[in-house]
Amino acid sequence: MAHSCNIFYSHPNIFLKNHLRDVGELCAKYIENCVYDKKLIETARLIGKTHDFAKYTDFFQRYLRGEKVKGRLSTHSRLSAILSSWILNRRLGDPFLSLVAFLCVDRHHGFIESFSKLYEMVKFLDEPLIFHQINSIKRNLQFIKDEFKEIDLEDSLEFLSDPDKGIDEVKTVLNCSDHLLWDEESKWRNYFTILLLYSSLVDADRKDAGRVYENISIGRRYEKLSTGVVKSYRKEKFSGLNRPIDVLREEIFALSEKNLEHILSKRPLPKIITITAPTGSGKTILGFYIALRIREVLSINGENPRIIYSLPFINIIEQTYSVFNNVLSQHFGKVTVDILLKHHHLAFPEGKFQGEDIPLDKILLLTDAWDSEVIVTTFEQLVGSIIGNRGSSLRKLHNLANSIIILDEIQAIPLESWKLIQEVLTKLTRFFNVRIIMMTATRPVIFRGDYEVVPSYEAFFERLNRFTIISHVNMEMSPEEAVKFFFLKWDGESSALIVLNTIKTSKVVYNGISAKLGRKAVRLGSTNEADAIKDPSKPILAYLSTSIVPSERRRRVNLIRDILREGRKVILVSTQVVEAGVDLDFDVAFRDVGPLDSIIQVAGRCNRNWRREAGSQMHVIRIIDNEGRPEAEKIYGKILPNLTINTLRKKPIIEEREILNLINDYYVKVLDSCNVGSKYLDYIRNLAYSNLSGFSLIREEPKVSIFVEVNDDAVAVLDKFRKALNNLASIKMDDLFEYKAELRKLRIDLEDYVVNVWPSERVNSLDEIVPKIGIYHVPRDVLSAYYDRETGFLQENEGYGEDYIW
Repeated sequence: MAHSCNIFYSHPNIFLKNHLRDVGELCAKYIENCVYDKKLIETARLIGKTHDFAKYTDFFQRYLRGEKVKGRLSTHSRLSAILSSWILNRRLGDPFLSLVAFLCVDRHHGFIESFSKLYEMVKFLDEPLIFHQINSIKRNLQFIKDEFKEIDLEDSLEFLSDPDKGIDEVKTVLNCSDHLLWDEESKWRNYFTILLLYSSLVDADRKDAGRVYENISIGRRYEKLSTGVVKSYRKEKFSGLNRPIDVLREEIFALSEKNLEHILSKRPLPKIITITAPTGSGKTILGFYIALRIREVLSINGENPRIIYSLPFINIIEQTYSVFNNVLSQHFGKVTVDILLKHHHLAFPEGKFQGEDIPLDKILLLTDAWDSEVIVTTFEQLVGSIIGNRGSSLRKLHNLANSIIILDEIQAIPLESWKLIQEVLTKLTRFFNVRIIMMTATRPVIFRGDYEVVPSYEAFFERLNRFTIISHVNMEMSPEEAVKFFFLKWDGESSALIVLNTIKTSKVVYNGISAKLGRKAVRLGSTNEADAIKDPSKPILAYLSTSIVPSERRRRVNLIRDILREGRKVILVSTQVVEAGVDLDFDVAFRDVGPLDSIIQVAGRCNRNWRREAGSQMHVIRIIDNEGRPEAEKIYGKILPNLTINTLRKKPIIEEREILNLINDYYVKVLDSCNVGSKYLDYIRNLAYSNLSGFSLIREEPKVSIFVEVNDDAVAVLDKFRKALNNLASIKMDDLFEYKAELRKLRIDLEDYVVNVWPSERVNSLDEIVPKIGIYHVPRDVLSAYYDRETGFLQENEGYGEDYIW
């Protein structure tokens, strides 16, 4: 039966011919912005124009009207992929790009498949389903052949007139996929070519379907982002400060600024540069300045690269984003999302885009693709855009081309991924004209840049004496003995940071210190905190780990920072959540042994601002559990802690000025002791995208998510989420995208009150917040049985690890 109406739609209220035309042109525009290759640009245009070809069937049009359609007849990706591959082969005569067209279109919803699977797909091209769909389109040919001509798909008429012949031609192309042999360079080029085309298609399809450009103009606003905004900010913030750390910071900036001009005089411009400077010496602002200066130089030739500032952990993104917002607000006033974006899986964009208030679902389509000038994000988000097979992650890949990527604290990348990340980033600079700035105080030797921005950076390290690391690793101690050790070394007047490796041990130490101090201390999270904290004579005792709900962790970090700046005493017992980037400054520090770079990170929170000219002490201890097993091995294995212990035994007292040489020697030993190869490099070379789905920088653990009703705000958030979920079934299709965006925002709001814990019989007895959603629920009326307001979630087995928040 022919289509009852001569109008065809791709989505509700969107004409199919317009969608195909617009996606094709947008795909071509994306590729043209990345690489000027006429064949690749035309490939993108054709893939975009054919990706929804099979929506011309009666079956899909009926499905779109809400009618029931038998089986899979309303599906559209496979037949569209066949036509796309056929047209590419006919027009361009390029077997590889014809294969890529099939792969991208066939999998443009969801996940991209491994290249080798194309050979296996040949047997599915003769399915009766395909011919039922072809016949349905042929029955409507009198209505749609003019549309085919209008969008330059006349070729499809030839395909439809003899589909058996056309499918045989596609089979011939697919059969070649198992026999293509490439050299190393070609493998990498093909890997990125496929991802670039796939990224462009997925992003263009989603944006056009979401009618994003009804509200804003296509393309970027090349706002003037100049180094002047950084200089103005630095003058306002640091003028008149003369502490030793301030003098050092100004000297590093001035010398780096001068050296940068020498580096930028090179031709071609270097692709990878490094910034090596001590903790607390202003690397964040310096890195942003350098990126802006490189952008200024490139803009002379018409380039306007995005700046992507990438950090290891979510809990330090807020701090960096706030700094950048303060810097940019001097020029832009209210900084909009298209200028500065904070992006990770728990972030939600707020504010205008290109000066316009646009619906939530549309702004998400833009921000999830990184359509902003400056993006602050995590390593996990960045790497997931390059290594993987999920369309939702890969769709921003095309916006990485020609960008400037800043990698802050790059040593935090897991050791087993070093080789992989180095290789991928290096190839990214080659094929996509990306420039990389690597910043760290403890740079692993595996990461090398073309130039170092900070001249004679070793001399700056040698001038420092903010802290001395004192080793006690020859003496094993239990958590209870660690408490006694703390009171033996603490003078009663200083602020102190104590970092433990496991949540269980950190709570034992916290409770031990709490019991010893009694009423002399104010405990953050306690019922009398608000009144007690007003007494400046009392020290503040605080606890941090991921057993505390995120909203309370943020509150405590901000409160502790303010209290420390007032000069009051704070004793903070924590896990590794405070190690990297958190701007806290203590008088003395203690840390259970771990990798040497982790110990140095904690030392970086000790006398960070060089308030004590005589320096502070950082004590490294070695804690074992009741069975004699070292706590460090539960988190880091044996190799890294043992290398650290050997280093500390040879040199039990280490001054800060000695850190640089020590850490370099340590990394050499790490590389000698560990296998840093990666199976994922082989997957990339073989275009095995499906196998890349398992890659992550985050160590996956079988933990359970628990929503904790810690206060009235938590109760309100959960109530809104439940109501929104219940209303989802009654939402009209026209409003579905916007409603799902609202639901996503509420889901992120939930995370402020979610902790992830190890499963147990007690945990599994809890009800879910909503059936089958996978988040369990601790209601207010049983809160005290599951959650301690000082130390967080209560569990019989506190687990063997602390997660960084990536």
